[in-house]
Amino acid sequence: MQASSTEQRAISNMKPVREQVKKRNLDWMIACKNPTPIEFFRFIQPTHKARAIEKYGKILNEAIRLCKVPDEQSKLKNIKETVNCNSDWDVWLLEKRAMKIRDEVHETNAEVHRELNKVVSKRVIEPNEESLRKKQKQLDEQEDDDEDVYSSNYAPSSLTNKSQLDEQEGEDITVEEQERRENGVSSSDHDHNLVKNLLNELQQCSEKMASLVRSFQVYCDDFVNELIRNEIMDLTPSSEFVLRCTDEDDYMQVLKEIFEPVDKLFPEVAIEFLEEFFSENCTHQQWDNKLENLLKPEEDPFLRKLKRFLFETLPAFLDAYSLLHNNPLKNHDMLEDEFMNTYIHPVLKKALWRFSDIRYIPGNQVIRASAYRKSIMKQEGNADRSDGTAYTTTEKPYEICVVEGSRPYVVDDTKEMSDYVQNARAGKDIINYTVVSEVKLKRAPPLQFRSYMVQSIGLSLRFYFMDYLGIYRLFEIETCEIPTDLESVDLFPSFFRVVVTWALMVRGTDQEFRSSKEMLNNEKS
Repeated sequence: MQASSTEQRAISNMKPVREQVKKRNLDWMIACKNPTPIEFFRFIQPTHKARAIEKYGKILNEAIRLCKVPDEQSKLKNIKETVNCNSDWDVWLLEKRAMKIRDEVHETNAEVHRELNKVVSKRVIEPNEESLRKKQKQLDEQEDDDEDVYSSNYAPSSLTNKSQLDEQEGEDITVEEQERRENGVSSSDHDHNLVKNLLNELQQCSEKMASLVRSFQVYCDDFVNELIRNEIMDLTPSSEFVLRCTDEDDYMQVLKEIFEPVDKLFPEVAIEFLEEFFSENCTHQQWDNKLENLLKPEEDPFLRKLKRFLFETLPAFLDAYSLLHNNPLKNHDMLEDEFMNTYIHPVLKKALWRFSDIRYIPGNQVIRASAYRKSIMKQEGNADRSDGTAYTTTEKPYEICVVEGSRPYVVDDTKEMSDYVQNARAGKDIINYTVVSEVKLKRAPPLQFRSYMVQSIGLSLRFYFMDYLGIYRLFEIETCEIPTDLESVDLFPSFFRVVVTWALMVRGTDQEFRSSKEMLNNEKS
């Protein structure tokens, strides 16, 4: 009798819950502007196809029966006759897979930051596996309870329409609040434009940047791509996010904040020198004479470096031009290694050495930061590789820039985007690995640490950098074209200016890194 009494109490306690669920689902069905199966699946987050479709039919029939507004009732009847539940279930499965991938990427970031937080002894609440299992079990039990609420039968027909999610089930927080949490911004912080830096400390950002973060949260709800899955905000001018979802004034103001100091790195006197040096049409002998003149004494330190840089890198291009019809830069069959080793790697290597004292190593090699991510996350597959890598000048050298190359003419349709995404992912890995490694050694990394990426695609050379301010931000420094003959030497002023500007930016990050370490050492002494 005792057992029977207990069961009766349990059943009686479940009835109010079931009634609440029934009312909630009916209210949703009647109030929703487009109560199609896909919208319903998004609302209840089901895991079992047959039960989810059956449940949708029961709720729809009940809503049709209870609805007193003729137009609304007619709308529901029309949906019942035209929807395709099986088709919408397939769409729901695709969305679930995308969400799962995104959750895995979130967990990758969480793992890296947990590693960091252990070292700096900061307490950050992270969902552990046990709590996640308990929560999943509760959701499964709730779903099973929902299935018995309705008794009428339903034969599924079809479902084709797809729209925005009208309502959401789960924790009692808004979608915007959830996204702010994922991006390191709390509700109270949000009002003051506070975001988390690399050490999980609050840091102020501009109102325009905060506006872009809010726009990015909306963008993540509407689109799915590899950069979103890696929690990277693509702020390059041609990105889908910038073109579709940003306010132009906000975006331009953020670019101004970032690049105003960059525009001052390359002196006006150097720009004038390059424009004058490449302004004349010269014979091959005249170019040889101009190269010799570069070695004349120069008082200006920057011009002295620039002239030496030209003397060391320009001959490879002029030699190619001198071969006329046999010009290798006009050879559409040139392979990637030949192109990169002759014309790209030497320019990047000399620029970093002359202007930054930074080592650049060409050659296909594993990205150490990528290998670290895969090891701590126990991810299968090989680590990402780069065609060239630059390293910091700190006591323990870290990767600071990676390079991806291609053939100058024949480029696979997918290579441009795959290299772009891999570079972005590597930039994020470099930031995470550098910060975690330094903190493990009880050394303070610069909070504005940047990683750099170069993409040689076709005859274009593209330069990027990434930083972290509540979210990983990807910026394009500039793109330049590679001159291929004497008729295109007017491209050289832009070519050399962009390459040197990139080298100076890398130097700035490296010097800030070293300064933070020296400051820490001085404080200890």
